Amino acid sequence: MADSFQKKESIKKNALKKKFKASKKLERKTNNNKGKGFESMIAYVDQNGHLTSTPPDQTVAGKPVNNPNLIRPAK
Repeated sequence: MADSFQKKESIKKNALKKKFKASKKLERKTNNNKGKGFESMIAYVDQNGHLTSTPPDQTVAGKPVNNPNLIRPAK
């Protein structure tokens, strides 16, 4: 049997959909963010209170607090 014009157009449309769907699938595979390490999810807070992705420098200590109004726990 000969295919009608409508059937040919439908076949072309379905082929185009399959091609588009395959390209989206490939894009999702290449841009996959799952399975990244725990380290990539950690955020640190710097001295100014801003979030950063790098850990703070351990050699730089904070300023000592010498406020006489602070109550210290008894030893």
